[in-house]
Amino acid sequence: MNEGQCMKCSRNEIKAILSSKQKTMTCYKFTLMLLFSLLGSFFASAQETESSQNYAEIIFLPWTSVESDRTNYCRIFLNYKLIASSKMNEIVRYKIYSKGRMAFNIYFSETERYETILDIEDNKTYYCVLGAPYKKQRNKLVTKSLATDLMDEYTYSRTLKLEEDITKPIGKIPDNVTKSKVGSGTGFLLSDKGYIVTNFHVVDGAETIIVRGINGEYGSSFEASVLSSDYVNDLAILKVNSTLINFPSPPYAIQSSNTVKKGADVFALGYPRKNLMENELKVTDGIIKAKSGYKGSISQFQFSAVVQPSNSGGPLINEAGNIIGVVGSKLNSKLAEEAAYAIKSDYLSFFIDQSEKIEYVPTKNSMEGEKLSEQLEKISKFIYIIETK
Repeated sequence: MNEGQCMKCSRNEIKAILSSKQKTMTCYKFTLMLLFSLLGSFFASAQETESSQNYAEIIFLPWTSVESDRTNYCRIFLNYKLIASSKMNEIVRYKIYSKGRMAFNIYFSETERYETILDIEDNKTYYCVLGAPYKKQRNKLVTKSLATDLMDEYTYSRTLKLEEDITKPIGKIPDNVTKSKVGSGTGFLLSDKGYIVTNFHVVDGAETIIVRGINGEYGSSFEASVLSSDYVNDLAILKVNSTLINFPSPPYAIQSSNTVKKGADVFALGYPRKNLMENELKVTDGIIKAKSGYKGSISQFQFSAVVQPSNSGGPLINEAGNIIGVVGSKLNSKLAEEAAYAIKSDYLSFFIDQSEKIEYVPTKNSMEGEKLSEQLEKISKFIYIIETK
């Protein structure tokens, strides 16, 4: 997410942002609006001019009736990703390229928080009041007229202009939005049919997907295609395009995440920072810290094993060598140390079941009774580097 400039906003300027165009306008008013537009202000007329762009805009309007609370902070999340942290006397204008249904969360404190769902469409402006001037609409979308009413009684100190980073999208980025993305992640073999699991965000928007490390051969590369994807749970299944590869059956099984206990030992496998650490598979160990993930998400585990960029899409395994999750994300170290998240294996299994083209899947662990080092040596031949461009 790229933070734009912060600018001082007068009451009249904010009202101009939200008010409809007048059917008639004096030359004086027109000149003022043109001048403000040249200075970078956002007027309704400017929004109409931009209607051909492939993005939407969400305008967050904090409100509080208590003067001392106006400098308190609130945090705004979309799809459980922090997009803004603002004071209760600041407007946030957020330009978003992702489309579709998204989880929307507002946190005023550890105990006071709100959650709802937003449906984002192209070329629309959404208004959300943070606080309680209208009890039925608080912390939800409101009409433009209600937002205008709020401007009549409340003055803001500044506007924060922010924009979604399309190389790290919040949701689904449409095909007609240009992305410059070269990256890598991790994937693991699902069956001897050549199906590979990774994260949706690893391959989202990629024109070309390359798989390396099949049968431990990092010098050979094979193109793959996305067979099925689930951007809500950040999962994707790939299929190697070549018919010349014979995939052996994986030695591990996918174990139900319902059997996993808090405090259980786990191991994260992947290829982090491949440009620095080269092609050898890396293993880090830790424990299950919580059976819920980021902001209480029931689809994730929180675990303590250290993960780095490009670990994404790799398996999280238990002491028996079974897969209990898919490594997905890491919380910013400034907020919390050693907080990593994995999509639970039950959500992966459900995703596989819904993907009709996939012939499943390892259900038996052939490594029972073997030492961890022996298990990892076998497993390593089924964990791959995923490169995208």
